[in-house]
Amino acid sequence: MEGLNNKFIAVSYKLTAREGEQEAVLEETKKDEPFCFVSEVGMTLDEFEQQVVNRAAGEKFSFTLDRPGVSFTLTFEGDVIENRQATPDEIQEAIRLVAQAQSGGCGGCGGCGSQEGGCN
Repeated sequence: MEGLNNKFIAVSYKLTAREGEQEAVLEETKKDEPFCFVSEVGMTLDEFEQQVVNRAAGEKFSFTLDRPGVSFTLTFEGDVIENRQATPDEIQEAIRLVAQAQSGGCGGCGGCGSQEGGCN
């Protein structure tokens, strides 16, 4: 049931890809602009969520994902900024965002702040 185990998690991290001797930074967040998500609603890679969901604020993490059939490995290194029980409003917003992403867009102007146009 939604809400029993949903956590609000904020992390700062660096994501790198390594293929042979080559390594590239794919993404990096900062502590003052962390990546935030609600667990158990499909907002992140399952493997990523499993690695950080039980870590306390202030804990560091480092783990590598090897995907079958892919020639490179992904390494996440970072810090947990916040990890607490998600509020009902945060859970509902997370569910809305996941549904929006799965449908290919918002389908209307709900105040996303985009100046790109495309709202119906």
